[in-house]
Amino acid sequence: MTAQSQLNINEQCPKKKHGKKLTCADCRTGFSVPYTNAKGKTVRKCACKPVGEGCSAGTAANCCSGVCGEDGTCVNPTTPTQTCAAVGASCSGGAQCCSSICNVGGSDIGPVFGPNPGTANKCAFCLTGEATCNLNSLDLYCNGGCDPATNRCCSLAGETCTPTGSTASVPAQGSCCTDDDRCPVTGNVGTPNVCCTASGQFPPLGFCGTDGNTGQGCCTGQCNDMTGLCCAPAGTNPALSGGAPCTGTGPNASCCSGSCAAAGSCA
Repeated sequence: MTAQSQLNINEQCPKKKHGKKLTCADCRTGFSVPYTNAKGKTVRKCACKPVGEGCSAGTAANCCSGVCGEDGTCVNPTTPTQTCAAVGASCSGGAQCCSSICNVGGSDIGPVFGPNPGTANKCAFCLTGEATCNLNSLDLYCNGGCDPATNRCCSLAGETCTPTGSTASVPAQGSCCTDDDRCPVTGNVGTPNVCCTASGQFPPLGFCGTDGNTGQGCCTGQCNDMTGLCCAPAGTNPALSGGAPCTGTGPNASCCSGSCAAAGSCA
């Protein structure tokens, strides 16, 4: 692959470049990280490889340190022969990890988009929802933000969440990162204690999906291709998936049909 057909460090991915649609797999370094853009959306950009990421003598330049250690991972240039736990190894603190990040208490399921599925209490590149964080530290590695009230990372769609404020009839935001997301409990629509996007809101990827009405990340698993919004199917109560309630017949963007059939039910 030529340099022209690759994405450089700090370029957003996916991205259209020189007439070609490039994905995060086309990053020059082979590595990307999540970040929050100016619109408050979590997207990805190409990055250099941190300590603990795999490398070889020929790809050492892809390491942030520029040094590939004897164990085949990027290392600090001051301690190239250091011994540390690789990403995916069990841990109890960041000092044990080559990445310096231990996902203590984090979600063991990855977000709808992004890294780290299955990394609870393991060395990782970033922290998932519900992981312990410290707002007073410069080392903020949450996928989302760090809640100063709980010192835990907020949850992205698809991650474990705490359903603070949710009831069996109306799911609340709970520990989810964005106002558009909900943390359901038993009785709501969606997996209890897993963050999802409310009906009537744009899904985490910002669109319904390239393969049709996938509803990826939506609480109901449904998405309206016409409006691009998560939605509640016919005969269901949109309030149970965080949408605007049906108080009678009339338009309602939370319904896949775009309207209510009766009180509490989408057409």
